[in-house]
Amino acid sequence: MIGSPQDGEERFGGTTDLLQYRSVVSMSFTLRRCFARSALHIAGARDALARETRWRQVLGGAAARARSSWKRAPSTEVMEASCGSAVLAAVLLPSIGWWYLSRRPSPMPLPMPQALQASGAQVHSALQRTPDIGPRGSGLVVVAPVEEGEALLRVPQSAVLSGKMAQQVLGVDLEPDLALVALLAEARARAEEGQDIIGLKEYLLSLPRHFHGLPWVFDDEEAASELRGTALQPCLQLLQAKEDENRQVLQARLGERLATAWSAERFRWAKAVVMTRAGIHEVSEEPEPSVAIVPLIDFANCAEVPSAFCRLHKGFIELVTRQALKAGDEVTISYGEQSQEQQLFTFGFFLESSPVEIMTPLAMTVPTEVTTAVELRNVLLRLLFLERQNAEGSMADLPPFAMLRARSSGLDLSELYGVATLQELPENQLRQVADEVRKTSRLALPPPSSESLKRLKALLQEWHAELSVEASSSRSGEKPVFLRAYRKRCVELVEQALKQLTEKVPAIDPV
Repeated sequence: MIGSPQDGEERFGGTTDLLQYRSVVSMSFTLRRCFARSALHIAGARDALARETRWRQVLGGAAARARSSWKRAPSTEVMEASCGSAVLAAVLLPSIGWWYLSRRPSPMPLPMPQALQASGAQVHSALQRTPDIGPRGSGLVVVAPVEEGEALLRVPQSAVLSGKMAQQVLGVDLEPDLALVALLAEARARAEEGQDIIGLKEYLLSLPRHFHGLPWVFDDEEAASELRGTALQPCLQLLQAKEDENRQVLQARLGERLATAWSAERFRWAKAVVMTRAGIHEVSEEPEPSVAIVPLIDFANCAEVPSAFCRLHKGFIELVTRQALKAGDEVTISYGEQSQEQQLFTFGFFLESSPVEIMTPLAMTVPTEVTTAVELRNVLLRLLFLERQNAEGSMADLPPFAMLRARSSGLDLSELYGVATLQELPENQLRQVADEVRKTSRLALPPPSSESLKRLKALLQEWHAELSVEASSSRSGEKPVFLRAYRKRCVELVEQALKQLTEKVPAIDPV
């Protein structure tokens, strides 16, 4: 008879197993209700840290209820076959949650090495450091609410890592930037051996080992693949050549005293630290601001709308909040006005809000095939370069290239037109332009000729073909996401430029 006790016992192996089945089903519905209620509770949490705490409570409670229900209803073979999946999910879900939370990076206290303690450096109790993950690396976060105008970090000027300080420690007259690189390389190597030559061992060991996405650390193969078609490739080659010369100088001056002077890997790491973490700061021993690293403050990431700023106050460099922050908010600063390309070359990332200005293959120098008025053309091209705003920065000493700019009103090809015009103008017109500069102190150029536009368009087509070659897999296994996004943007801008030029020079087919 359907539904009879006997039938039930035959189906489920006896009364005990039937009760166990009902217990497991009941447990399953209980867990579902528990998680549904908890989801509403967690969603109402005010910040990320509170949500994480509530998730831990929910998962812990669910695990306890699952274990308790399982003890009250011992399993049998039939039960395992019919209800194993439901029980497994109920029991494993908390475990999986605990595993996820245990692997999820959590904020940690900032390192406070001996030298900083002795100098009087101060860290706000709410300020902590995030782990070194993702392309942006480590950062700073508050774990409790702080008010606007609060000093989260105070580092004495005497504790700043500057070129002057490095010269004094090393006891040799090197270029300040080179001295700072040499000191960082040697101090980090000694710290890994347990020595503390400048009192900053804990800080030095907390600095990243790798700088994924930073062009400076690419080997030749990776640079050829990832930077192909961009002006960053020749810029990197020039920078590497310059730093190879610097390392030779270091070997000649300190090769017997510093083991790291002979290590290209150590030198490259230290140079990457200076590139990505140094800024212009006022140091008490130096008459004017210089390139230096402020320990601990250098952990702050860059943001379009920073939540903090640096100031010099009574002999301390302070990190001060611009606004009230709640628990879980990141503490960010501004790295200065730079284009996306400059940020990528210097830091290995860029902000979407930064200006889109990319260097083209059109060098602001006279091509080798030009034979007339070479010196005059070079002078005028240099003048055109000097008129460019924000010509200073990490790439200011590299050969100038014409810039392609994206504006809110459209694509700006004015500098490309100017360079193409100066390279094609006959000598008599060049002298007219030079005379006008002497009279008015302004560089006024005639519209580009048809020949200069054709030459410019041919160059852009070749550039587009180079940029369109897909990069191979990264050597390190880490995809340089910002670099590939930059190359994609270059392709888009070149296509727009070619379209614009096609309207002026229809004789050459567009891509």
